This record gives sequence, structure tokens and C-alpha cells, in this order.
Amino acid sequence: MPILTGSDGLCSLATENFCVFNTWSATVTRTVHDVTGFGDTGRRRLLGLLDVTGSAGGIAKNDAANSSPGPGVGLNAAGDSQADITLTFDSAPTLTKWVFGAVIDSIAASVTMGGESTITFNFQLASGATVTETWDES
Repeated sequence: MPILTGSDGLCSLATENFCVFNTWSATVTRTVHDVTGFGDTGRRRLLGLLDVTGSAGGIAKNDAANSSPGPGVGLNAAGDSQADITLTFDSAPTLTKWVFGAVIDSIAASVTMGGESTITFNFQLASGATVTETWDES
């Protein structure tokens, strides 16, 4: 069984024209509903809907070809509507990954005195659909 390492993983957002990602994390959860009724001698639980929350971050990127992102693109559009987020665990040829529609709910930017500019995006599942999973361990 191969071991998946993070060194070849990546994150892809529809609005990634301003960041080179070098980290991502995601939490996949399902709600649990208690459906215990009268007469039961133990609890009954059912799984509910799937949810994904997470973040991706990296180094801010400047596109010298454009003087400004323009309306409807770049940071201005990052939270306007859902877009596909692809979280990849390894590199080609296997491409073990999760793909889902999400909204970006917050963006944090920082700059150190040494000049490193970083940017982090937080996202949440928003498509009303489950995660499309490609899992190839061959």
C-alpha cells in the first residue's frame, strides 16, 4: 500500500490567480441525529448531511501583466459565489483528490518585516452536493 505524502499535494481554487498555495487542510464531518424513541433500550442514531470546512494558504502572487484584477475577478469575486475547490493528496499519475463546490468565507493576508507576504483562505461546502472523491492507490 503506498503512503500519501503532502509534499506533492496541492489546492486549486477557481480564484487562485493571486496565490501560490503551499498548504491546505480540510475537515469532513457528518451531523448525527438522535432518533431514539419510546420503548428503545439503547440509543438510535442516523447520519445526516456531509459538510466540509477548511483553509488553504500560501504566498501572495502579483500578475505583472494586469494593472488591476478588474470587476468580478480577483479578491472581489472570491466570496461572491460557489466555485470548485480541488484538494489533491499526491501528484500524477494517481491524482488522489477531493473536489467540491464551496464558498470562500474569509481571507487573511499578512506581511512580515522580512518581506514574506502570505494569504490564507477559509472555505465551506456550499454546493448542496457531496464531495467527489477520486482515490487511486495503485
